[in-house]
Amino acid sequence: YLVYQTMISSDENDAEHKEAFIRWQSPDFGMVSPVKIIRCVSDFGIFKQLNDWIVGNVCKDLKAIKDKNKPLPVIHINCPYNQINDFAIVDIIIDKLSEYDIPAENICLELVGKDVLTALEDIILLEEMGIKICIDKFENSEEDQEILSAVQPHYIKMSLDILNSDIYATSDDDMLEASKKMSKYFADVIEKCHANGIKACICG
Repeated sequence: YLVYQTMISSDENDAEHKEAFIRWQSPDFGMVSPVKIIRCVSDFGIFKQLNDWIVGNVCKDLKAIKDKNKPLPVIHINCPYNQINDFAIVDIIIDKLSEYDIPAENICLELVGKDVLTALEDIILLEEMGIKICIDKFENSEEDQEILSAVQPHYIKMSLDILNSDIYATSDDDMLEASKKMSKYFADVIEKCHANGIKACICG
């Protein structure tokens, strides 16, 4: 089944955003971790079926909200770059949006990985359809900057995990210095993003 994590925006005029996460309560094994779910899906070669199920259920849930005449949130769905090419994600999204009559702008694909150029044509097609694009696990590296210029996403998502070595400081002075570095890092990235019309999200 799916659960949805709310994403809090500093822009009060922004639409509500939620990220979809898959969960599996097994009668035999209890609550199965997402890592094991993905490992099973990989072992059985059923990523296409999983993507079809996830996108279908997201659109089904959006239709239930729409039928109640409530404002539709933007739902973020995680997708590695290679799945765009290998597991028909574009065809699945087109099919499910049509089946449930959901506006394209209410879906945001969170793309992760480094082989973005292999999926560039499909990403451009998704953007032309109105699908929102988010670059996940953004680290402001030279490679990530190249991805930004090629894809021109609506959002980037940064994780506090990239600063874990600094976060677990041993003294108050070390913690203060780590906090200053963290604040400057995020401020610099956010400023660059906003200058290019890209919104930034911090998680972790």
